[in-house]
Amino acid sequence: MSLIRRTSGRRARGIDRRVEVTRTIHAFLKANEPQIRAMESRARTHGVPYAANCGWCVELADELERRFPDGEQLATDHAAINPTYFPYSLSQAEVDLMDDGAHVWFYLQRLHFDAEAPHGVADWRELPLFRRQQ
Repeated sequence: MSLIRRTSGRRARGIDRRVEVTRTIHAFLKANEPQIRAMESRARTHGVPYAANCGWCVELADELERRFPDGEQLATDHAAINPTYFPYSLSQAEVDLMDDGAHVWFYLQRLHFDAEAPHGVADWRELPLFRRQQ
C-alpha cells in the first residue's frame, strides 16, 4: 500500500510565496529543458512539464526546497500519512492511485506544486499525474 510521506522541510508560514514558487518552477523547466528532452522521449509527445514529472520530480522538489525552506517535499511511498495534510482516511481507490508509481512534489502554504501544476493545487489528488491515473 503506497502512502504519502513528508520528505523534508517545515510547515509553511508567513508571506504568500506562491507566485515565487510558480516562477521558480518555470525557470527550472526552462533551464533543464535540453536535459529533460534528451533523457525523456515523452517530452516530444507530451511536453516538458509532463516529462519532468516522469523522472525529474525529485530534482524540482529539491530546487524548490532550497529556495523555499519553509515548504516541504511530499512523496508517495510506504510511510504513514501525516494527518496535517491527510486528516481523513484514504479510500482504497486513493491508495491504489498512489500505488501506480513514486512521485515527489512540493507543499507550501496549503498548496501542492509540481512541474505540471506550477500554480499549485489545494488537494494532492488534483495534481495532473494523479488525475490521469483516476
